[in-house]
Amino acid sequence: MHLFIGEFEQKDQKVFINNKRIVHQLKNVLRASLGYTFGIQPPVYVGDSPDNEIYILQLDSIDKNQLEASILETHKKSKQINNNGFLIPILNNFDKMELLVQKLTEIGTENIYFWDAARSQIHNINNKKLDRFYKISLEAAEQSGQILLPNIGIVQDIKKFTKDKEIVFIDFQASKKSLSTKSKNLWGVVGPEGGFSQDESSYFGSISKEKLSLGESVLRVETATIIGAWIIQNF
Repeated sequence: MHLFIGEFEQKDQKVFINNKRIVHQLKNVLRASLGYTFGIQPPVYVGDSPDNEIYILQLDSIDKNQLEASILETHKKSKQINNNGFLIPILNNFDKMELLVQKLTEIGTENIYFWDAARSQIHNINNKKLDRFYKISLEAAEQSGQILLPNIGIVQDIKKFTKDKEIVFIDFQASKKSLSTKSKNLWGVVGPEGGFSQDESSYFGSISKEKLSLGESVLRVETATIIGAWIIQNF
């Protein structure tokens, strides 16, 4: 059953959806016929209530602008909320950043923030690109069944941002290959494609709660981020 995330209107035992993305997906991609069963939940972000009501619906009518469905059942889905996250350097390839948003959403990373590293070739992300990241995250959450949408943002002042966070420094030169810290506030950080600058390496090394190696290989940023985020999320 396909689960959508989006706003809708409820009247008695009926749900009305005029979200163009959802209507298009059902009508033109899934080619849903009347009687098709699907689910929908309102958007839930980190910081909202961890309990979320999911509506199981049966399609009654659909046109290009709106659909109407009957409520078959509702149930709550809960998730334990942590304040974990990952700090990713701004890359010179937006396709890679989109991939990371998609995969980290699927894993369940609750906060995804890009930071302006000294060796980042691109030093800013505009609002249009951020909107694109949000859309990718929404679709990834629907595909993977995540009930929470991650916070996505840009860090301008890395020292100020990391002040109250427990940092896991992903460094292939580190000796430890597993985490020992039990915390709900762990944030992983990796360097850019050109590596950390000396100042950045010294800073993250000095504030890190733990230093974690992912093996002897020097991994690409996207590989290290996905593996590191999975370790932090599932620790």
